[in-house]
Amino acid sequence: MNSILIVDNNKVHREYLINRMKSIHSTIDIKVSNKVAESLKIAHSTDISAFFMDIQLSDGNGLNLAYQLRKINKYKFTPIVFLTAIPTREIEAFRNIHCYDYLIKPICENDLDLVLKQILVDYLDFCNKNEKDNICLCFNGIKQIIQLKDILYIEFKFRKIVIITQYGEIIYKSISLKKFIQLLTSHFVQIHQSIVINKDHLKKIDMKNNSVELHGLTLNLPIGVSFRKNIDSLL
Repeated sequence: MNSILIVDNNKVHREYLINRMKSIHSTIDIKVSNKVAESLKIAHSTDISAFFMDIQLSDGNGLNLAYQLRKINKYKFTPIVFLTAIPTREIEAFRNIHCYDYLIKPICENDLDLVLKQILVDYLDFCNKNEKDNICLCFNGIKQIIQLKDILYIEFKFRKIVIITQYGEIIYKSISLKKFIQLLTSHFVQIHQSIVINKDHLKKIDMKNNSVELHGLTLNLPIGVSFRKNIDSLL
């Protein structure tokens, strides 16, 4: 589920934003804060899809918060919308922080709804649709997007996930294959205790020798006895 973070001192304004957001996207997960430190803590512990923030906060400045967010790899390009009564920082917000929008309080409801629709509907729908075709891996805070169609197979090897693509090998972190499979689509089939293949690259199944051949590979992959039923579904 996508999460949005509202950072604003004014409780009435926070509740107003929540109501407007829920009227546009009823199932969106909304986090709220009125402090820089608390907002950073939320941002680190949760994947936030967009930020809506005031500049004047209880323990600091919303622009400074935005600068700190931009230093976090996963938020380098995340939409940030400023909702503030301060009109003089707009150029800085667009030029240095690359904010999505800068709305001056009191905010016109039509202007607000337009921005909310653009982010909560258009932007999130676009991201969610593309996520179905990609897998996002995080290496020490740096995200790498891999297209699922490029993956030939995945192997649990040396206690790590090893991803074999058409372009090379990617060694991922130490998590179980069972957990990693949850990130994949129905195009992937487990053929062995330690191997999952992309059936779109399947070239040949040899049930006699318990092996499969994939396009682009010179070696055959073994079929585990307990996974023969998965192979049957491909025949």
